[in-house]
Amino acid sequence: MALFAELLDGELQLRCREALNAYNGPLVPWVTALRDVDVYRAVRLTHVLGDFDQILIGARLADGQEATCAVWVDHLVESEIANAALFVVTIDDALDKLFGPDLTAIDMSLADARAWIEYGLKRTFVFRETATWPDCRPLVQWLVGRLPDGGDLHKSPIWGRDASSALFDEFFASEAGAVFDSRDHRYLLQELTESGTADPLRWSAARVENVLESPLSEGDHPLKVLLDVPDLLRAYIPFAHERSGIREGLTARALATLDRAEVDRRSA
Repeated sequence: MALFAELLDGELQLRCREALNAYNGPLVPWVTALRDVDVYRAVRLTHVLGDFDQILIGARLADGQEATCAVWVDHLVESEIANAALFVVTIDDALDKLFGPDLTAIDMSLADARAWIEYGLKRTFVFRETATWPDCRPLVQWLVGRLPDGGDLHKSPIWGRDASSALFDEFFASEAGAVFDSRDHRYLLQELTESGTADPLRWSAARVENVLESPLSEGDHPLKVLLDVPDLLRAYIPFAHERSGIREGLTARALATLDRAEVDRRSA
């Protein structure tokens, strides 16, 4: 009951706390220490392609026991929480465990961590189920509730019209883009780059897959132009990654997704 009084929220939590207040028996020490948890640090692991951030929250119980909660924020689906897990290690040890290629570790304010995670918890566009999610959702909510308010939400890359227009001018003037240089293809590319993370310079395999599966505004694009989507992306992605310094291995994965989709289309 004492554990539920901490981890649950809303009316059910109030009922548990009322029952706990009426209880006069002994409690397990670690449960009574939950209210004294010190959530002291937040670190963001950001992927170079911008698909996701992992937010690590370092916590310390009253007896000195350390734990780290890792929350995966998926920016391809409006910054929804895609996964979360608890590690009974320090946040530095968790960083060593989770850090990998193409990731950057950045300390963030506790208030920003709360704002990002609470926003993600409200998004339910895609049903997610992993070995730990959504089972640990009450734990995430409990830890986040110990963080200060007033943080800033995640902001997607904002490209002004002049900047994106200059980028597209450069692409359509290149050897790879010249074959598509028409108003219709430019309009189509503009819509494609506004999908997912909305960053025109970074394309993951997952983002490409989402673009290919998402319905475009077919009424606004001629059919012959829509049929050029795979070829347009196949020309544009290497161009974009060269300008943003994305390594060739990640570019190859994105292009392989296009190739697989083309094979599937022809065999259907």
